[in-house]
Amino acid sequence: MTTEPMPSETLAQDALAGGEGTPPTTWARWLPIACSLACIGLMAAVIILATNGADTADPAAVPPGGADPRAGDGVSDVFGVPPGYRPPSSLVAACGPLDPAKPPRIKLTDDTELMDFGSLKQGITLVRELGFTNEGTGPLCIASVKSTCGCLKASLVGSKRRFEPGEGGMIRLAVDTAGKMGVINKRVTITCNDPKTPLKHFRVKMDVNAGLMSDPRYLQFGNVPPSTTTSRSVYLRTKKEDTAWKVTGVKSVRAVRDVEPVNYTFEVEEVKDDRVRRLKVRVIHPGHAQTGSYHDRIAIETTHPDRPQVIVNAHIHVVPRIVFRARMISLGFVRSGTPRAPTRARIQPGAPGVVFDITGTSIVAADDKPFGPAGAPFLATFGKDTRGWWVDIKFDGKSREAGLLEAVLVVKTNDAEQPELRVPVRATLQAPR
Repeated sequence: MTTEPMPSETLAQDALAGGEGTPPTTWARWLPIACSLACIGLMAAVIILATNGADTADPAAVPPGGADPRAGDGVSDVFGVPPGYRPPSSLVAACGPLDPAKPPRIKLTDDTELMDFGSLKQGITLVRELGFTNEGTGPLCIASVKSTCGCLKASLVGSKRRFEPGEGGMIRLAVDTAGKMGVINKRVTITCNDPKTPLKHFRVKMDVNAGLMSDPRYLQFGNVPPSTTTSRSVYLRTKKEDTAWKVTGVKSVRAVRDVEPVNYTFEVEEVKDDRVRRLKVRVIHPGHAQTGSYHDRIAIETTHPDRPQVIVNAHIHVVPRIVFRARMISLGFVRSGTPRAPTRARIQPGAPGVVFDITGTSIVAADDKPFGPAGAPFLATFGKDTRGWWVDIKFDGKSREAGLLEAVLVVKTNDAEQPELRVPVRATLQAPR
């Protein structure tokens, strides 16, 4: 007895299998496409709802005036708010939502966009103040005052951050010309709730060209072997018409507990220059016996009436004469009874000017632990190519008990001050398959 399929079953079978020789119905042909479009629409709706919810939940994301610049260019055209601008939460807390009918207006003294400090001497600090007024009809709130340079510190004078219509305040500008030369242009930004200029900018200009000038402000003695004398130069200059002056001494002025100050020496050479009087001061560092990084502050003493001391920061890195490029040589996993390709380690000069040769290598036990009956687990060979000296380390391939293998590679050199180098060698021995 056979059972005839129901019409619906026949349609479904035709739609899914295509029913050989039987064309699928129209609705079955478009069913997959309709499902795909519905899924895409649902995903878009979820994204839109999530985005709107995030914008509504963050009160700080709403700019002054209660409008969102991401909603369209109209906000930027009307209020002058930069697209994507989000005022700091401190503005919202201090002034609350902005009343478009009573907006604040920030105006700098003389409505200036440039404060020119003029010609300055190097190595001085100078403080000036610039005023501003709220010329609007609503409260003005200042969130921050920032500059684009470490040599210029901008800040709001006092603790007051809210200014009613007609009220004003002061912005303090502190300039430090230490190590600066030539014309310097920096920008100061005032972040406020003025809807037209929420980011109020003005420039600060100065020309550091007067008095006694020094270059550079930082002496980098570089990588130096232990107990090695090295030197770097500082150039001092003044205008030709300035009073005659000279260099009288160079000394360390950085006090460190239990550390003796560096005993610098110096040499002075006058450099011919038709425009200025220029002296080359060669600062000679006697070196340190121990490796490590050393920082210092050096005072170059002069007879110049305006600048009896020129302070220069200094750094020297004392390194071994010869160094391994790796602190430890790891061969990874090795298998008992199976030799493997060697691992190469490079040995190079630690500082410029060091020349050496490798005279031999050996493998010794680590921490005075004796090797087992099979002896040292590693073999070492050495050589030289265009990149310098190298040492190859490999597992000897002998059968041993599985576990961690440790040893020390000893490299002999012809350098009288560093005749030997040592570096740990490790490998993890696996049992044979």
